[in-house]
Amino acid sequence: MSGSRRTPPLPAGEENGGGRRQEQIVGGESSRRRDGEPSSSRPRSADLIWPEHFVEAVAGRIAEDAALVGRRLDAAPAVVTFFQVCSAWRAISFSEFLWQDLTRRVWSPRHRRRLPSWREEFISLHRTGANFRAGRCLHNHIHPPISPALYCRRLAFSDRYLATGFSDGSVRLYSLPIAALLAVFDLHLHRDRLGHFSTSISGIILLRRQLVFASQDGDIGVAAIADDNNFVNAVARRARAGNPVENGTLVDFVGDGRWWVGLFAGAPGWSWRVWDGETEQQVYAGGSLTDRDSVAGWHMLADISGPSVARVGVAESGVVIGCTSSRVQAVSVEEGEVEVIAEMELRRAAAADALGASDGRVVVVDGGRVAVVMVGRNLEEVCRFGVVGRRRGEEGAARGRAVIGCMNWGFVIMWVGGGGGRVWDAATGELLYGFRQRVGEVRAAAASDRVFHVKISCSLCVSWISLKYLGLPISTIKLNTVHFQPLLSRISTLLAGWKIKFLSFAGRIQYLRFIVANTLAYWIRGAIIPKSCIHFIDTLCFRFLFHGNIESKKLHLVAWHNTYLPTCYGGLEIFDSKSLSHGFGCSFIWRIYNTNSLVFDWFKSKYSSPWKHISPTTSKFWKFIHDIADKIKDCISLNVSAEGSCLSFFWYPWVNGKMLADYMPPLADMPDRVCDFASGSSWCILASFPSQVRQLIYVIPIVGTATAPLVWKGTSKPYFKTFRMHYFVDLHKVDWFRFVWHKRAALRYSSYTWLIFRNGLKTADVLAKRNILIHPTCSLCHREDESCAHMFFTCDYSFAVICHLITVLNSFLFRPSLLQLFEFLEELRIFNSVEKNFCYFVICLAVYYIWRERNNRRFAVSYIPHHDLCKQIASTITFKVSKWKLYEMLHAAFPSCFSARGGVGLPDFLGR
Repeated sequence: MSGSRRTPPLPAGEENGGGRRQEQIVGGESSRRRDGEPSSSRPRSADLIWPEHFVEAVAGRIAEDAALVGRRLDAAPAVVTFFQVCSAWRAISFSEFLWQDLTRRVWSPRHRRRLPSWREEFISLHRTGANFRAGRCLHNHIHPPISPALYCRRLAFSDRYLATGFSDGSVRLYSLPIAALLAVFDLHLHRDRLGHFSTSISGIILLRRQLVFASQDGDIGVAAIADDNNFVNAVARRARAGNPVENGTLVDFVGDGRWWVGLFAGAPGWSWRVWDGETEQQVYAGGSLTDRDSVAGWHMLADISGPSVARVGVAESGVVIGCTSSRVQAVSVEEGEVEVIAEMELRRAAAADALGASDGRVVVVDGGRVAVVMVGRNLEEVCRFGVVGRRRGEEGAARGRAVIGCMNWGFVIMWVGGGGGRVWDAATGELLYGFRQRVGEVRAAAASDRVFHVKISCSLCVSWISLKYLGLPISTIKLNTVHFQPLLSRISTLLAGWKIKFLSFAGRIQYLRFIVANTLAYWIRGAIIPKSCIHFIDTLCFRFLFHGNIESKKLHLVAWHNTYLPTCYGGLEIFDSKSLSHGFGCSFIWRIYNTNSLVFDWFKSKYSSPWKHISPTTSKFWKFIHDIADKIKDCISLNVSAEGSCLSFFWYPWVNGKMLADYMPPLADMPDRVCDFASGSSWCILASFPSQVRQLIYVIPIVGTATAPLVWKGTSKPYFKTFRMHYFVDLHKVDWFRFVWHKRAALRYSSYTWLIFRNGLKTADVLAKRNILIHPTCSLCHREDESCAHMFFTCDYSFAVICHLITVLNSFLFRPSLLQLFEFLEELRIFNSVEKNFCYFVICLAVYYIWRERNNRRFAVSYIPHHDLCKQIASTITFKVSKWKLYEMLHAAFPSCFSARGGVGLPDFLGR
């Protein structure tokens, strides 16, 4: 439609009688005015309006001409102006066929859209094109947890995943955009190698549900990709075993879900090989593209430091482009047959690593560092441009350095050596802009509609390299999620190891309390973690605690914000990011005034006080300290000394908890230190101060220099726990925490009692509220419906067990609940504090074993009578309590807890 410019036929008017001349009408207005009749007095005929297909053709021609005369971004304003003529044309503008035609004419000759409609596809391409031309982009930085000695060979990515292939034959799969490592695949763990780099990855095909990769020795591996990102047991299988002795070196490997295409070098006459992606069988072998480079192909098994022998790219569905240093071939892959449809000789040695192909176009860079953009099917030239600058000496310096490039639907990006990348328009060859950041030696690149991924020697990035000190990021700009990728990767690695799969629920609590919390505390002391990272870390910790891994999405009954709370507030005392940050902020403020340090002196000189009003340009860190200072104003007391006081006179809340600036504005050219207004033990206040302010100051005593300027109320030596607990000061303490987390509490058993108080056990009544139906009858007594209130301890089975262990409970006339049981023992005067803590320990132990017996009866079909369960509990109590100092006293006071003989009888059916 865009090749010719013939005028489309115009609609003809209706013949009347012997004949009537045809009228060229756009809405019919000009004809009516020529006849002398006003437009409103003559009815408009439907056959005088342009048909829909005619309006679409004109709109397409206008958009195409606007893109050819100006820029492709000019097409959208021209089309919008065209459809403002009348409401009928605006209705036509919603046609899907119209936007499909406009997309193919202006932006990309693609046949399949990636968005729900072609109109959205056109808008997305227009916005992306505007961003490319204006240089608006986001730079992400990913640090793979691998050895720097590994050589990255290939990149492939989709909207959800990023796959990187390395010289050791491994492929690492990351999730986007957080770049968390999901899995590592390797086919060559126990296989002999022909050459040091025979297992090096030569190509990756990343599909929606499948990852296909190949190595230089010809091996092809296939790994399945789960929808739920569960790669815990993911392994790759060897789909095809290579034979480099006969076939040569597999220098590149591309394809899609239908065909896999490999380019070999080393065996003349067998350059191309094609496999069926569904059956994984070879369907074609032949071609002579790499015959001239056979020796260089063999050398790649031992040395991959130089440029690639050849590269392959998919220009469009069924069309593959192969490029060596001397030739370019466009081949058609249909029904497993490879047919050369176009071929071109290169006058100078081309840079094969700069080959890029996308949406029917391909870019090739010759030895003169001139890039040529061509049509994929016939290799007709579209445009050309130089990849190096025109400044004196730059072209000579670029010679001999590697050129790495890629392209997407409309833009080409190139890296020459260790310089910054540059972006060109693939339709006109216009240089749009260049990255200011020099990322180092580029080794691999890949592109999609909106994203470029680049692999450099030390990290995976499309961004600047930020500085690090002791592992923490340091940057002159605002830190974002990208700078905290090492932290996210570290947390993901800690929570995804194989060893932690064997941890119990209590073990996972301890793991989060110490291992993960230490990592978080270290980063929080050095940087302010973004909220998105905190949310991601909380999600990982929550899944790990309740599900045992970080990928599963299962039913959870206790919210995370009720889990990380201190034990006195009903939580598990897991150190979360928010409370750790608050504790660090309080500690920082306390050390500013109570510690002599050059760093703190600099902060006081620059900002005067944490309570001083801040400006919008204040650093993010000091804004954080300012917010913390406002929250702890009521928790601190201030001491004023005459000599050497470091307090700000106007911006410190030392006047009845308020700042002096709240009573009067600071005066110009007046000192801002408290010691400047005190002499000995008396105040020296200027007469210009209001009398009310002077009276407030006179009543404040001046203490000696040995007293700390800032004191935390309630303690003379606050610890970090004191500061962290202040974060939860607005919450209400729960009454049952002293029963669960008593002095002799065992985490393994107390954690299940905590789940009962938090309604976290998956009993029949709880599951029924979520439409998960199981047998409602209690598995222990087979009488009542199952619930936490029934099982602990109104059930005959569980009540018999607890009465056997603690005989004083036989005095109950009615069956108590768990909380009533604890409160009864707390008010019992015949027990001292040690005996009460022992009773709490026994109850938590009984809860654990009763819940385990319930699960055995439901899922393992295993039944034990109550007296056998009491023996198990007594054995555990003996093992735990035998090391206590008051073991003999407890053994004498509670003999049934240690002997497990006798007890309350039960009906026969309860023991089955």
